[in-house]
Amino acid sequence: MRSATITLTAIEVLAEVGIEPKELVGPQSLLLDVTIQLSPSSVLAAAKHDELPMTVDYVTVAKIVRDEVKRKRRNLIETLGNDIGQALLQLPLVSALTVTIHKTQAIPHSHDTSVTLVWER
Repeated sequence: MRSATITLTAIEVLAEVGIEPKELVGPQSLLLDVTIQLSPSSVLAAAKHDELPMTVDYVTVAKIVRDEVKRKRRNLIETLGNDIGQALLQLPLVSALTVTIHKTQAIPHSHDTSVTLVWER
């Protein structure tokens, strides 16, 4: 095995984020994608022993994302993405991480506006 990833796609959250007047009246719906790269050796060990504590639990990942979104209001989705990434990097087996935040109603006549942030250890 050369690499292993855990991917959560389209995590739906309500976030207080934005600077436009319409964004200041309350939370808005965002979709978040998170891809976590794990070391192949940790995945092989988890597979061999069939034990969840030996890998990254995607339920925990989703909880961290939701908790970080709720923690405070931000002006920029870049700030939110960075805060989420920093929280997820606290998980011990993460070797690389990508967080994409989709702001689907940011621009009229556009289906999606997104920001993608990438970290490597």
